[in-house]
Amino acid sequence: MRYFFAWFLLLWVTTNLSAQNKETYDTLLNQVKNLSSGQVIERGDNYLRERHTDTAIVLYSIVYGRFREGMSEEEKEECATGYLKAGDVYYEQGSYTNALEMYINGLKICESCKNKPDLMLFYKNIGNIYCIFGDYERGINYYETGYGFHEKYPNRKVECDLLSNLTGMCSFIKETDKAKEYYKMAEKLMQPGDTTKIYISYFNWGLILASENKYEEAVRYFSKAADYTHLPEYRCYAYEQLYQTYGLLGRQDSVLHYLGLCNELARKNDFTQLYVQTLKVYSDYYKDKDERKTHYYKSKFLSITDSIYNVREFYRIRNMQFLYELEKTNQEITELQIARKIKEEKVRQQRRALSGIAIGLLLISALLFVVYRQKKSIQNSYHNLFQMNQKVLLSDAQRKLRCKEYEQKIASLQSELGRYKERQTEILSESDRDGSDGKSAKYQTSKLNDEQKQSLLLSIQEVMEQTLAFCEEDFSLERLAELVHSNYKYVSQVINENCGKNFSDFINEYRIQEARVRLMDAEHYGNYTIQAIAESVGYKSQSTFIRAFRKITGIPPSIYQKMAREEGVSFCNS
Repeated sequence: MRYFFAWFLLLWVTTNLSAQNKETYDTLLNQVKNLSSGQVIERGDNYLRERHTDTAIVLYSIVYGRFREGMSEEEKEECATGYLKAGDVYYEQGSYTNALEMYINGLKICESCKNKPDLMLFYKNIGNIYCIFGDYERGINYYETGYGFHEKYPNRKVECDLLSNLTGMCSFIKETDKAKEYYKMAEKLMQPGDTTKIYISYFNWGLILASENKYEEAVRYFSKAADYTHLPEYRCYAYEQLYQTYGLLGRQDSVLHYLGLCNELARKNDFTQLYVQTLKVYSDYYKDKDERKTHYYKSKFLSITDSIYNVREFYRIRNMQFLYELEKTNQEITELQIARKIKEEKVRQQRRALSGIAIGLLLISALLFVVYRQKKSIQNSYHNLFQMNQKVLLSDAQRKLRCKEYEQKIASLQSELGRYKERQTEILSESDRDGSDGKSAKYQTSKLNDEQKQSLLLSIQEVMEQTLAFCEEDFSLERLAELVHSNYKYVSQVINENCGKNFSDFINEYRIQEARVRLMDAEHYGNYTIQAIAESVGYKSQSTFIRAFRKITGIPPSIYQKMAREEGVSFCNS
């Protein structure tokens, strides 16, 4: 009956406390429901400075209780801050399992944000709690993970704290080389004159010396650290290391001295973790010396330990963190698999693109080969045509020489024929005087006879071959008729009947022939352009000249000129 009454009383007290807490929460919620999360956090900070920790925790919980999927980045960051500050309060109170739960929940939100200014701080705080529970390896892992973000989310103070914690934890597990490396990195971040950092420097170097079993030197550095700082918590940590190190040296009087200092300082300032540790050391110290004191300290140690080191709750939260990390790992694996599939698809697309490019290059190569063969064939054709044109020019020059020789012979024969006709005329005159009858034939016709046509043709050829009148820009049929002292109709008739072409084609042949000669005459026309050559032989338009040249020779004038220069051929029309 007595136990039932005690249980009922406990239930009544608990229920009333819960009702009071609920009433307090609702009151505060109504007061801040119209405030932004940032303003609520600020109000919680004010209560915390006034040592109203419970009210501060309620206000922080209101902030992180507002978390919803799809909220803005700023609101998510404020929810993460709410968890972080609530965790800090629980940590200071020695409620490490509650603190760990706050930090883990805050870390989840923080990692979902685009901007993560407190990410290193979450990892540092979670690492601290694991180290408190003796899981140094996991604590170091969290410290190292947090430090890995120092370049992306720089925070000099947190970075220095992480390196200092890594130095201490590596010293505890005897990884001295790593501890020294972290110590050097932390030293580079310390500002000259920063008393806190100087204390940490002394303290951490003492830990390194202790891990190397250099206990006397370690004691000196721990003593320096204790004397240097005015902060009770830091001095308490230095006392703790001093009594532990003196214990390793076997100097029990010094152990009791610094153990007493640490116990008293921790008790006065509510440093629960340090205070509990001193109780355990007292219990172990008096184990074989004073049974009453041993029982006293052990009872106090167990009563406080049960409240702050809730191992079952710690394992529950650690498992929750493990599941979160497992889920995060699975998500990373899924993202990697998706990224791999995207990469594989990109590789396939690149391969297809490369295959297309290869086929395209193959086709282009084949096309270029065909073009090259075609170009080579055209060049050969142009070369053959050029050679043929050279032969034509040479043959024409030889023909002109023969014509001159024939003209000279014809002139000689005509002179003899004239003398012969004169003698015949004299003979006929004598016969007439002798009284013989005769009739004179009168040449009367309105058309050209064959002899006249031949004579006119020779005159035309003489003008065209012995002069450069056709190179005049305004050279015409009328001008040619004027030069041969005939009618332009007769000239056109003779050209059409004897040459089988009109005047335009007839004159083009002579002009193109002269153009060929000049294109090959590097000495006199080497600096002439195609336009200049065209104008020099009577063409007003370069395009008209090019069409006429290509029609007669089969080669564009530019290529003709180029081939003449390449082969070093020169021709001068004498």
